Amino acid sequence: MKKFKNAQIQIKNYLQLSTSKISLTIDMWTTISSLGILAVTIHFIKDDWQFDHFVLDVLYISSPHTALAIKDSIIKIVSELNIADRLIGITSNNEAKMLAVTRLIKEDLNLSEFCHYHCAAHISNLAVEAALNTSIVPNCVKKLRIFISTVRNSPKQIDKLKEFFQVEKIKFKVPLPDCTTRWNYTFYIIDRALEIKPLLAHLPNEEEWNILTILADLLAPFASVTRVISASSYPTIGEVKLLFKGIRMHLNQSRGENFILQDQVDEMNRVFTNYFDEISETLHVPAFFNSRYKKLAYGDMFQNNIFEPICRVIANYRESNNTHIPSQPIQASQRHLMNLSAIETRNFFRNLIALNQTPQPVLNELELYFTSNSPGDEVVPLE
Repeated sequence: MKKFKNAQIQIKNYLQLSTSKISLTIDMWTTISSLGILAVTIHFIKDDWQFDHFVLDVLYISSPHTALAIKDSIIKIVSELNIADRLIGITSNNEAKMLAVTRLIKEDLNLSEFCHYHCAAHISNLAVEAALNTSIVPNCVKKLRIFISTVRNSPKQIDKLKEFFQVEKIKFKVPLPDCTTRWNYTFYIIDRALEIKPLLAHLPNEEEWNILTILADLLAPFASVTRVISASSYPTIGEVKLLFKGIRMHLNQSRGENFILQDQVDEMNRVFTNYFDEISETLHVPAFFNSRYKKLAYGDMFQNNIFEPICRVIANYRESNNTHIPSQPIQASQRHLMNLSAIETRNFFRNLIALNQTPQPVLNELELYFTSNSPGDEVVPLE
């Protein structure tokens, strides 16, 4: 307990080093013993323009795990760290209870600038689940899962499978287990089964293999998006918008009238589009300021339609920050010039010149930024 209190003090002191706005990620899960666990992660940009994030707390939530109980736990953390007035958003999965949590937090803290962000990886998983809940797919997938479970739980079967690999003189690859809590894991078990198909003599018939092959091709982009987003230490909304537009194109491509899994594609498209349309407006402005994807993220939209929400946000920002700062007499500043460093001297004259310049119209600034060449993926947007 003492170590925990010391850690909380260090976190509070660390957060005071930055005055930037913050966002939280909340994850709720139930352990094997039915204990409710809540993890709260903070994300923010430090004053030196470096992105930072770390776990604020991992809490036990007593049963029942209601939205109100989760909300109270999060507000307690936020209040103890004195960061309530800096909270601008929360990311969670799309469960109704978590959506209620974010709504209650916004109401309790009376936050005007606050958004709920849907977990991108979870949206991808929901689309995959939609396909697996249709009639034609589950039978062969269920058959594959049972077979793999049987093989993995039998040392005799594993040894026999190893012998097949040795005969073929290839590296042994054990069939992957299914894991319902790991997003897109169904793709990985099918992909591995297809990889070692010649050695799995007791598996489905050719018609079922054909369905599994087509299903793997259908799910591969979803698994890839989940891997990229989950593995990145610097995911951005612009990147999510780009990847989601790619998923949408993947689902909408023509596959012919006789495509055997068209019902699955339609159901995936329905679920994915529902979430995509819901979050698209929230993604519009932040995606614009990721210079790597500023053009790709908007598809065939007209430039005026892209700029309109940006201009509106900038105008509101300038209006809310239009506070008059009284200028100091030039003579008073000049007496200190000799004590300034080289960087401070440059900034002094830069600010002096800027005082007498007419600001560029917002639209001209946006056009210049938008029409300039996009940098490569190696560029960090904040830098």
